[in-house]
Amino acid sequence: MNKENFLQQVFNYIDENISECIAIDKISEYMHYSIYHFSRTFTELTGMSPMRYITLRKLQYAIFNLSNSEKVVDVALKYGFDTPEGFSKAFKNFYGYSPAKYPFYDKLNHLQKIDMTVFNNFFGGSIMTSQPVQKGALKSLLTVAEKGVRKKSKEKLPTHAMGFPAMMSAIKTFMGLDPRMQIHFHEPYNKTFLWDLDYYFQMAVSTEGFGLFYDLPQTAIANNYWNGEALKDCFTGEGIKYRLFAEEKCISKDEMLIPENINNLIHKHLKKNLPLIIIYNANLYLFVTGICENNMQLLAFPFSDGNNNGAFEMQKNSRLYQNWNDNIGAIIFIDGICEPAPRKEIITKALRRGYEMLTETKPTYYEYGFGDNLYKSWISFIDNDENYKTKKDSQRYISPEWCDMAERRAFTAEFFLEAEEYIGQGKLKSAYDSFYQITDNMKKIHGLVLGKNMGKLLERETRNIIISILNQCKDLDHTAAENIKFVLDECCTV
Repeated sequence: MNKENFLQQVFNYIDENISECIAIDKISEYMHYSIYHFSRTFTELTGMSPMRYITLRKLQYAIFNLSNSEKVVDVALKYGFDTPEGFSKAFKNFYGYSPAKYPFYDKLNHLQKIDMTVFNNFFGGSIMTSQPVQKGALKSLLTVAEKGVRKKSKEKLPTHAMGFPAMMSAIKTFMGLDPRMQIHFHEPYNKTFLWDLDYYFQMAVSTEGFGLFYDLPQTAIANNYWNGEALKDCFTGEGIKYRLFAEEKCISKDEMLIPENINNLIHKHLKKNLPLIIIYNANLYLFVTGICENNMQLLAFPFSDGNNNGAFEMQKNSRLYQNWNDNIGAIIFIDGICEPAPRKEIITKALRRGYEMLTETKPTYYEYGFGDNLYKSWISFIDNDENYKTKKDSQRYISPEWCDMAERRAFTAEFFLEAEEYIGQGKLKSAYDSFYQITDNMKKIHGLVLGKNMGKLLERETRNIIISILNQCKDLDHTAAENIKFVLDECCTV
C-alpha cells in the first residue's frame, strides 16, 4: 500500500468515527498493522503521532460546531473529552486561546474532508481556521527567516499578558537584535526571575503601563493620541524601521490602507524576507512571518491582552490563519533595522506621556479612562449594589481587573529603574515604590474576594474595603505622577 492510500484510509476512518473514543489498537487492526508499525509509519509520514492527529481533528470538528453556536459542554462530550475543562485545555494547547476567547470563528456550512490533494499542498491547510504548524509543513510556504531565537533559562519568565509590548519584545529578538534578559532576584516576591527588560521598556514607551484595560495601537491608530508618537517611539527606540498603513482617519499613517490591495502588499513584502504586523479592531495582533502561496493562508503568531505572550521561538510556535482579512485596522510593515533613537530621548518622552495619562482629567472613550477617571469609574462599578446580586457576580469588576493593573504597574516600575540609568540613580524611587504598592494592593483585593473567599464580593462590607484600597491606589498614582513631573522639570529636556 502506498503512503497516499495508507493516509487516506486512516483519515477516512478517523472522520467516520470522530465522535467515538478512537484507540490506536483499533485503527491498527483496521489497517492490518501492528500498533508499533502503524504508529511509526503514521508519524514518519505526517510529522505527528496518531493520537496528536486525532485530538487535532476532533478540535477541528469542535471549531465547526462552536462556530455554529453549539455550547462548549455539549461539544466536549460529543467528541469524547472527559470534561469541558479537559476539552478547553486541549483547545488552548493547540490554538493558543480558550474556546470562549478564540477570535477566528466563522459560520461554516460544512467541514471539509481531508483528501490527499489538500494534504500534499499543505498538511491540513484548508481545513483549519488556525492550526499549529507541523513538521515538514513549511515546504509550501513563503517564510521569513528567523534571525534570533531566545535561549531557554531555568529561571521563570514572568507572564507577558500585554499583547503589544510582548510582541514588540519578540520582534526585536526575531530581527536578530540582542534581547536584554537579566537574572534578577526580585525582593517584593522573594524569588529569582528571568527579567525581560525589553518588555518592561515597551510597557512604558507604549504608555500601556500607565492605564487599565488599554492597548496602544487602538489609541494611536484609531484615536490619534499623541499624534502617533508613542507608536513611533516603540519602533525607533529599538532600532526597527517600519511603515504604517492605516485608514484615512489615522493622522500618523505613512500610507493609506486600501483593502483590495492588502493581499498583494503582504505577498510582496514577505518576498523581501521581512515580517509584518496585522492589527485588528479587537485587541489582536498577528506577527506574520509567512504565507501559503496557493491559498493565501498566513503563518503568524498571535498576541493579545490576557494571554501568555511569552513564546519567542516564532517559527516554532507560529500557526496558520485562513480567515485573517476581516476587521483589519492597520498593517505595520517591518523594513529592517536601523540606529536606535537616543535612549534618554525615548525615555523622557515615555515619562512625559505617562505623566499626562496619570493626571488626565478629560473623559476618554475607554470604559475606565485614565488618571482619576480610571479610579472613579472602577469605584462606581463596585459601589453599585445592582452589579452584585447573584453568584455569577462574585468576580465582577475584580477579575481580571486586579491582575491587569498589577502587571501594568509592576513592570512599568521596572522601567523606572532603567530610566534612572539616564537621569540619575534614585530619582524615580518614589514612583517605583508607589507602583509596586499598587501591585501589592491588587493582591490584597485578590485575597479578599477570590480563592477561598469566593463570593465575599457580594457583601457590602467587603466592597467598602475594596473601595478604600482603590482610593489608596489613586493617591499612589498621584505620588508617582508628582515624582515623574519633578524629574521631567529637573533632569529632562526633549
